[in-house]
Amino acid sequence: MKRAKKTRVITYRLDEEMFRRLENAASAAGDDPNNWCRNLTIAELNKGHELTRNEQIIFEELSRVRYLIGHAFRLLASDKLTAEEWEKMRSTAEKKPAEIAAVVLTQYRPARAS
Repeated sequence: MKRAKKTRVITYRLDEEMFRRLENAASAAGDDPNNWCRNLTIAELNKGHELTRNEQIIFEELSRVRYLIGHAFRLLASDKLTAEEWEKMRSTAEKKPAEIAAVVLTQYRPARAS
């Protein structure tokens, strides 16, 4: 298979402190700064569209609200909402935000082919 010709170059400037940190990180990975940056860039581009930490926090909060509202309305409609049941749902939402968000994400992301 023929390799793609690499014709594009990216350059940027760093102050001495940032360059020292870059050299240390690259050295710890067993690489030189140029290849380390290139590999990091390629890895980031190949990751896809992951959420940042702040986006994850916001998404988890919205997922918990959705969880609570959805369950509360379901229980209200069936006349089964009690203070104990509400506290149980609230406690679950507080303790398992990542799990609740993961369930919501599966509803929006297409299933990947095996």
